[in-house]
Amino acid sequence: MSKILNEFIKRIDGPLFSISFLLIILGLITLAGSNLETSKIIVNQIFNISVGLIIFTLVIFTNPRILFGYAPILFFLTIFLLVLVHFFGIESNGAKRWLAFGGLNLQPSELIKITLPLMIAWLYQNFQNKISLKVHLIAIFLILVPVYLVLLQPDLGTSIMIALSGFLIIFLAGVSWRLILSSLVITILSSPIIWMNLHIYQKNRILNMLDPFADPLGTGYHTIQSMIAIGSGGGFGKGWGQGSQTNLNFLPEATPILFLLLR
Repeated sequence: MSKILNEFIKRIDGPLFSISFLLIILGLITLAGSNLETSKIIVNQIFNISVGLIIFTLVIFTNPRILFGYAPILFFLTIFLLVLVHFFGIESNGAKRWLAFGGLNLQPSELIKITLPLMIAWLYQNFQNKISLKVHLIAIFLILVPVYLVLLQPDLGTSIMIALSGFLIIFLAGVSWRLILSSLVITILSSPIIWMNLHIYQKNRILNMLDPFADPLGTGYHTIQSMIAIGSGGGFGKGWGQGSQTNLNFLPEATPILFLLLR
């Protein structure tokens, strides 16, 4: 047992693991101090964290070359899960983003953040001696497929993160600056078309970021309440469990905000 533990310690990034663990603890403490009915939520989060740690341990003891070799299988399996979400996903607040497996909800869009860069890296390694425009176009197509499937859920934020993770690998592979600049110009010129095809809630998020006071009781409500909470609590807050915005029910959806600390 001690041998396995020593091997585990050798393989992990100590500072990164410590920071991640600290954020998890802070998230659970914050969630417990929100004065909401959080006991069930905390138990659920601890269960999810435990499952994540088990997967984390398995991956640590897996040779990276093995994962890299199975990159296409892992990628297309995740694509298949994203397609399943469209037909059999759990809907919450108007979005389908999860698949239910017994008591565990799986969000494939989180998995694609790992499998897509792995797939793009696998592609460029296999064509490292003859990287051409065709290879770049194949890589872009592989990025656009999951981005489109996530947009259908709809989840604009995650789709942008997926696109950035994929295009970062293309950039590191040595794509020419001419292609990068031309892509930026095309994106800028296409912005009116992109805007017209956004969902209303997606447009509202952008407008809210620019001016939350334009709709203080609607799309800007949570942003304004956050500003009030920071202003009233100051740098150190009002104390554990004493948050006025939560205790006085100014936040109709408080727990999703707290979940950000646990992700």
